[in-house]
Order: sequence, then structure tokens, then C-alpha cells
Amino acid sequence: MSKKLILSVVIIIIVIAISVWAFIVSAKITKDLKKESIESQKSSGNFDAKNLVIIETKDGQKYWEVFAASGVYDQKNNLVKLTKVKGNFYKDNNIVLSFDAPRGTYNEKVKEIKLMGGSRALTDKDVFITAKELMFAGKKDLIFANGNVRIKQSDAAMTLSDKSVFNSALTHLINTGNAQTFVYPNSKNNKL
Repeated sequence: MSKKLILSVVIIIIVIAISVWAFIVSAKITKDLKKESIESQKSSGNFDAKNLVIIETKDGQKYWEVFAASGVYDQKNNLVKLTKVKGNFYKDNNIVLSFDAPRGTYNEKVKEIKLMGGSRALTDKDVFITAKELMFAGKKDLIFANGNVRIKQSDAAMTLSDKSVFNSALTHLINTGNAQTFVYPNSKNNKL
């Protein structure tokens, strides 16, 4: 073999060895940084997550589920701050209410979901609810709506108010603050 060929092979082997070494070292540094970041978040009581899913069960069945594009957990306050929130409430394994909002929180201690920034909900009975804020009180079957509350059942009836409290089946409803109710007399569905 010529000296040029031997020198080329040696240089190639050195370059490959340096590349492998750099890859191994960078992988270890990245792993250590991720571990350090997670440990730091855990010790501070905060934790960030993407594509978050929170599920609550009741009597062995799914009661509700919340999906969020991201969430920040604050362990000190038992609170998860959510963005791009969507979710469903269930009864007998069927969806009875779906909701969405740009922002929200989930209080782990009291099992409370609060939706903010313009909240919407739709029931399986074709009732559409909009409000600035919706809060689902976890330990009770109550939903609190605040700010420009509008509850409309297809073409049957509509209520407007500043605040509203109702159960998930909408069998009990209390409106307060500039409350107005409209019932459409020609409707076949007057059951709000």
C-alpha cells in the first residue's frame, strides 16, 4: 500500500472515532440536561406537559375526560393550568356533555374544572351553552356559568343571563343577573 492510502485510511478512522465519541458525549449531555430539567420541575412543584389527558372516574366508570394542548402543574396549589381545552362528561358510558375553551384549570384537590376565555358546551339533548367562564364543580353535579351566559335548545328556547347554575342533565337551572327567557311557541321541543 502506498503512504497516501495508509494516511487516508488513518484519517478516516480518526474522523469516525471522533464522530462516535462526539455522538456519545452529546447524547449523555442531552440526557443529563433532560433529567436535570425534570428534577428541577419536580423539586419546584411545577411540571409542564404537552397533549395532556386527565380522566376522572365515578363508580368504576368514566365520569369525565379533559384534553389539553399543554398543561403546567403547580403542586403547591394542586392546580393544572391548561391551554386549548376540550372534554366530555359521561353517563352510562355515553357522552352527555362536550365542552371547549381556550384556557382552563383543573384543581386536583376538589376535582374542579374551570374553563375561561370564552367557553362552550353542547349536551346530548342539543342544548348549546356559551359563557365567558364555565366551572364544573367536581364533587357536586353542578355547573356554574359566568359572564354573558347563553343557553339555547335548538329552536325551542333560549335564556340569557349574567350567571347561571345548573346540573349536567339541565333538569335544574337558576339564572341571575339580567335574566331573560325566550320560548319559541311553534317549536316541537319546548323542554328547556
